[in-house]
Amino acid sequence: MGRILLFTGAPRVGKSTAIREVITAVGQDRCTGFITVEERFNGQRTGFSICMIDGRSGTLASIDSASSIRVKSFSQGPGVSYGIDLSFLEKIAIPAIRDDLGKDRDRLLVIDEIGPMQLWSEMFKKFIIGIADDDDALLLGSIVQRSLPWTDELKSLPNVETFLLTTQNRETLIWMMSEYLIRKRRPRQASEARIATSQAGNEERHRRPGSAEPGRQSTRKTLRASPLTPRTVAP
Repeated sequence: MGRILLFTGAPRVGKSTAIREVITAVGQDRCTGFITVEERFNGQRTGFSICMIDGRSGTLASIDSASSIRVKSFSQGPGVSYGIDLSFLEKIAIPAIRDDLGKDRDRLLVIDEIGPMQLWSEMFKKFIIGIADDDDALLLGSIVQRSLPWTDELKSLPNVETFLLTTQNRETLIWMMSEYLIRKRRPRQASEARIATSQAGNEERHRRPGSAEPGRQSTRKTLRASPLTPRTVAP
């Protein structure tokens, strides 16, 4: 099963900003996916756009949309809702991400966010489930904090870990996540080169007088990338 690491928290706590900082630390060229950003006019939120890491962007929701799919606005007051447009998400974003992962399995997948607007897309939900079932997948993302049936079920999966982001622990979580993902998503070629160099060094030591017998396993413990625990990090 793949590993899914999700920031959660109150609105405007900085989940998307945290993910941007982690992407910068890992390296944009080692990532694929998208971030959902607010669209504003005269200081008022008017909708949301999907901004892909490769630079492409498209509309996800707008208060001016004529779409029959509506999501209530909690910030604009009663009677205001966003019309959902899934065309960019389904026709551009998801196919592009699949293509990127097909070319390079070592890329870090970034999905910001898994929330009410995105969940109108059955394609999106199937895509996330597929990532969860993929043994090689590693996803960094954000997820809505409030209870929703589909996201509650996703959060309950054994390979999904949520991290409660607050103003108090924000910098610590960004650092912790960045350090972990840098180790996990080193380019495969570099990892293979390090393994080959280590093996060559072991063979050379076995040929030296007084060295350990060939084939004898070392008792020295090897360091692994530390798991991110606990499942939910509170302030």
